[in-house]
Amino acid sequence: ANKFPQLAALDGAIDKNPKAYEWLKTHKMDFLLVFADACNERQPALVWLAENNLEIFLHLAQKIKKFRDNKTFDYHKKPF
Repeated sequence: ANKFPQLAALDGAIDKNPKAYEWLKTHKMDFLLVFADACNERQPALVWLAENNLEIFLHLAQKIKKFRDNKTFDYHKKPF
C-alpha cells in the first residue's frame, strides 16, 4: 500500500489527470492543487505563490515543467 497517496495524486494532477485532481480536491489538499496548477503554468496559481512569498515553489514548478517538457518526444528537436 502507498503511504503517500497525496504524492501520487500530485503527480497525476501535474499530468492533468482529472481523477487525481479531484482526489486532491476531495481530500482538501489545496496547496498541492495550486502547485500542480503552477507546474502547468496556470496564471492564478503562479500569482498566488508569488503573492504568498513562496518563490521556492515557483522555482520548483518551473523545474518540473521544464523536465516534463524535455521528456516529451518531439521529432522536430535535433538530437544532442
